[in-house]
Amino acid sequence: MLSSSIAFFLFISLIAFTTSDFSMHVSFVVHNYQLLLFNISIIMLLYIVEFSYILFPHVENFFVIRVDCSIFVFYS
Repeated sequence: MLSSSIAFFLFISLIAFTTSDFSMHVSFVVHNYQLLLFNISIIMLLYIVEFSYILFPHVENFFVIRVDCSIFVFYS
């Protein structure tokens, strides 16, 4: 369990860069399977949310702005 605001910021930054890089690389290579990519992104997002609940139980809500300007809002 992490309680530092710096650790939280680094964790959220890692999420933003990892998910956006994954989506960009896969969608560049396989551009015909947008629905599949969307489902993969949603599943990854759910795992991230579940993992963040364990690491940061004190956080009530937060959001992630990815490189492609999409915004994820997480509520605990």
